[in-house]
Amino acid sequence: MRSDMYDQEVMNLIHELRTSGSPSEKSAERLLQIGRSMQEEHLLGIALYFKARIHFQKSLEMDETLAELTEAAVHAEAAHDFDTLCSAYILLGIVSDLHCNYPLAAAYFIKARSYCSETEQSQRYYAVVAANICHIFYEVHEYEKAAFYNQISIEKLEQMPDDPQRSQDLSSCHVMAAALAIEN
Repeated sequence: MRSDMYDQEVMNLIHELRTSGSPSEKSAERLLQIGRSMQEEHLLGIALYFKARIHFQKSLEMDETLAELTEAAVHAEAAHDFDTLCSAYILLGIVSDLHCNYPLAAAYFIKARSYCSETEQSQRYYAVVAANICHIFYEVHEYEKAAFYNQISIEKLEQMPDDPQRSQDLSSCHVMAAALAIEN
């Protein structure tokens, strides 16, 4: 994103939403308000994605989360914002997975994967998608396939620079590897 496209308030809101461990609902709402006033697809996609994520984390409000994610994906697609598209489809997959709708979850994860190579954080997105597909296979007792995707996730994460999220994701993958070893 070019910084000359938006004023400092918008840039600060985007930065806060994308870097905060727990994004502010107030910031997401403000960005949505600005996006609507400007009729700016990119801002609408980001704001709606973070509103959905906040709803999901706060209370698992699934209907509202799904509606916002679906709308976020439409706006992100129009803006060619592949980071928001990946994130939205991953969260749609997670919501579907939580409802044990594994075919729909897999479809969302595959859709997210189709955008991964277009992003600056492709390794992270590939790792997250693989880990979530691993989880689906684990839930349906397809342990060899789960192990395959878990290994892909580990390999992608090991190629990334170390940071707290990477360490947490790697730990989760190693826990899954242990669970798979027990099942086998």
